[in-house]
Amino acid sequence: MSKYDLVLAGGRVIDPETQLDAVRNVGIIGHTIAAVSEETLEGSVSIDVGGLVVAPGFIDPHSHSNQYLPTMRAMVLDGITTALDLEAGGSPGTAGYDKAEREGRPINFGFAANWAEIRCRVLGGVGGDGTIGGLSKLMANATPRQLGLATEQETKQITEMISDEIDGGALGIGILLGYLPDAGHDEYYDITALAAEKDVVTFTHSRTSFNVIEPKAAYEGAAEIVAAAAGTGAHVHYCHINSTSSRAIGRVLDLVSGARERGVRITTEAYPWGAASTVIGAAYLAPETLPQKLIKSTDIEYIRTGERVATNERLEELRAQDPGGPCIIHFLDESNSDDLELIRKALLFPGGSLCTDGLPYQVGAEFLEGVGNWPVPEEATCHPRTVGTYAKLLGQCVRNWGWMSLSDAIGRGSLAPAQILEESVPAMRKKGRVSVGADADIIVFDPETVDCRATYKNPRKTSVGFRHVIVNGEFVLRDSELILDAMPGRAIRRTTLTTSTFGSEPSHA
Repeated sequence: MSKYDLVLAGGRVIDPETQLDAVRNVGIIGHTIAAVSEETLEGSVSIDVGGLVVAPGFIDPHSHSNQYLPTMRAMVLDGITTALDLEAGGSPGTAGYDKAEREGRPINFGFAANWAEIRCRVLGGVGGDGTIGGLSKLMANATPRQLGLATEQETKQITEMISDEIDGGALGIGILLGYLPDAGHDEYYDITALAAEKDVVTFTHSRTSFNVIEPKAAYEGAAEIVAAAAGTGAHVHYCHINSTSSRAIGRVLDLVSGARERGVRITTEAYPWGAASTVIGAAYLAPETLPQKLIKSTDIEYIRTGERVATNERLEELRAQDPGGPCIIHFLDESNSDDLELIRKALLFPGGSLCTDGLPYQVGAEFLEGVGNWPVPEEATCHPRTVGTYAKLLGQCVRNWGWMSLSDAIGRGSLAPAQILEESVPAMRKKGRVSVGADADIIVFDPETVDCRATYKNPRKTSVGFRHVIVNGEFVLRDSELILDAMPGRAIRRTTLTTSTFGSEPSHA
């Protein structure tokens, strides 16, 4: 009888936690890594992965696509084995988890409590459905942007509802301040204080989105996040620090770095793109705010028609007619060396993690769902970051541009997001590693050919170079072919921790 269910033989194993980077054999039993060894291992299934890299699967801490199966298949082809919606979340209640568990998922999933959704329910009597589709429609509605300040009683109700969701397993608190910028500073502080009390992380979209020019510039938004962390002692996570800071990224990183050196608990994330994506009705895309961002209406691409918005009048028209319509905001020019340096600086910030902030494929007014929608139809659109961010990290940032080592890149995409959560979410202590007792969420790729093919004009081109993707010990990609009926993804909740040998010394016999 074979000792292991699956053996990956002779690959270059990179484990970012132990800094192992050597040829090893990996043995898997069930959903757990049982051996990492120089010795030959016998498995019921044994695959020669010589010449390929064996690494922990990527963990996207900022994905809005883990409710949409066609997009998740593209994410598998990008090496993602866990997708967490932490900036927004799965509210109301456990709606996000319930939908995912009912339908099944090819990769692991999890959600934060969604402050914005809960606030809209308490103050405006309108709510979402636990998906980004429902939240996008909610944020495009005029009501949320007209709610104003919460009363003391309303803030108390909001915090109580968030507290209940945390007790029910939510992974932290998602705080979309940039979409509801008129919410009070006191309310934000109270939500952060709740996170400290519950020992969970907040995931904040800065209030001053993209702003470069004073007043209400990126520094002010960053200072609010830093102050809340310093005052409450909470661990705060600064979402997509690259895009919300835009051309002010240097000053913002200096602020965050100085706060961290003085013991304030702040972590960051970034993505290697010079464009962001949202709904065109977002509060921070009002035409009168664009000069503060050093962008013009023509820097906004309306995805439904592919047009660059010619004038502020056209922008107003689109915001009125289709506030939930998707758009891409070109805030940096990736062909400009100075702009590319800003992206590099954000991406290489010490301790930072990678993320996509990916929205799902969309056809018309709806996000693309359904088991049968693969390959995605020609009319499907999205930002290419949704489907090609991790391949871009490995292919362009590492191989072509030499921004970082392969081990560092893998760590930023896997171990870093696991460590951001692991103090409050015990299940994450077993992810982002290739070591004995860790979850068998593994990617196998060719470092010479891995690459992002998705573009702004054609985001349907999926990544190449990933040979195998394994989730909880089961193939979802084998020999570069998707296994369409494989649904081994598991819910990650704050209270989830399975018994294992994690923490034992890896076998390097």
